[in-house]
Amino acid sequence: MRRFMLLIVVPFAWTSFLCGFISASAEEPISELKPKIDALVAPLIDNKAVVGLVVGIRRGDEELFLSYGKIEPGKDAAPTPETIYEIGSITKAFTGVLLADESLRNGLDLNTAVADALPKDEAKPKQPAEKPITLAHLATHTSGLPRLPDDLKPQDITNPYADFTAANAYAFFAAHKPKRDPGEYEYSNYGMGLLGQLLADRAGKSYDELVQERICEPLGMTETRQTLTPEMQARLAPPHNGDLQRGKNWDFCALVGAGGLRSNTRDMLKFAAAMLADDDREVTKAFQLAGEPREKILDGLGIGLAWHLARDGSTRWHNGQTGGYSSYVASLPQQQVAVAVLCNTATDLTTILGEKVAQTALGMEVDPPKVREVVDVPVETLEKYVGSYSLNFFMKFTVTLDGDRLKVKLTGQDAFPIYPSSPTEFFYRIVDAQITFVLDDKGEVTKLILHQNGVDQEAPRQK
Repeated sequence: MRRFMLLIVVPFAWTSFLCGFISASAEEPISELKPKIDALVAPLIDNKAVVGLVVGIRRGDEELFLSYGKIEPGKDAAPTPETIYEIGSITKAFTGVLLADESLRNGLDLNTAVADALPKDEAKPKQPAEKPITLAHLATHTSGLPRLPDDLKPQDITNPYADFTAANAYAFFAAHKPKRDPGEYEYSNYGMGLLGQLLADRAGKSYDELVQERICEPLGMTETRQTLTPEMQARLAPPHNGDLQRGKNWDFCALVGAGGLRSNTRDMLKFAAAMLADDDREVTKAFQLAGEPREKILDGLGIGLAWHLARDGSTRWHNGQTGGYSSYVASLPQQQVAVAVLCNTATDLTTILGEKVAQTALGMEVDPPKVREVVDVPVETLEKYVGSYSLNFFMKFTVTLDGDRLKVKLTGQDAFPIYPSSPTEFFYRIVDAQITFVLDDKGEVTKLILHQNGVDQEAPRQK
């Protein structure tokens, strides 16, 4: 299971809210949105689905920033628009803008073969492909390259990209034998990271330096970078996984363009709002080119240069998730609305919330995200479930009690907390799966049932 290595773009189910044209109700002041956003966020905070988050909204010339939760569980400090987060795969949208900028600024052909764009001292593929992978393929996830390089074997699995170098990235491309021709959409962290490295090497700068020069400085974004200053580091929200356990920050040696940037909500709203601009600046033209539709994906969705397009053909968006953070940005040029949500919890709920925030900013009435409610179960009841449950001859579930929380460990995996939705039914937060404990007529636990991916698997309790 390589979940720890994924820089995530959330599946397409969350991109359907703009099926048709919607007019924003901009007559009311943007501050009037606060009670509505409060109601959207409340289930996430009340059910301890996230540690904390910050929402930013721009509508026309007005901006609104709202903060929720805490920076750390059990502590009083709350996040602010200045709090720094890892933005994960939203970095890819920066990479798309950089490619567009280089095309406009220096004439880089988007259809240039990657093999021809490699630095001169790097090895080239031994057998040139009949249909070569181009820079545009990398930027639209149609390269056919894998999600991750096969030789990504981190020394520390909780910091998976820290020791993968530019030389590793180029060597993998030279040695890789594609299983199919480019052209079909298949999300690739490696492909986008390779593109970022190519652009940086072409400019003779680091990826971080290139982002500062081409994007951050023109937009007045002073809080976005790969390597934080000591002052910014002090404002970095600690990472937490989906179980609200303390995680680890991710460092990038290469593949930075896939997910290595950090930022705050104030800067990310500037970034999302840049797609709304209509002026003659080089950075505006780069955003416009990056946002142009290039490939159709699934169910009426599309993609530009890294930016995903909703079904209305206008809304540009991206999201991200690392080991301890999640993020979302959306730009709605026709309605002049931009949204940014940053959270220091690794959860898909941030994207769901972000879409509902955008809907609310457009004047739509929406329901809060669905969050499983955690119920109180006496410790005496939880103690009954502690033990071993045999899934098959080779694998078993080991259930332990840590304070007032059950943890379940499957052979060969870590132990993860499960949360009660009833005295006998529990759910994971780190993965979409549930567990039911089955009792006999005497109230003795006889087995557990794992519910995952539409399949129910029974594991009898070992005597």
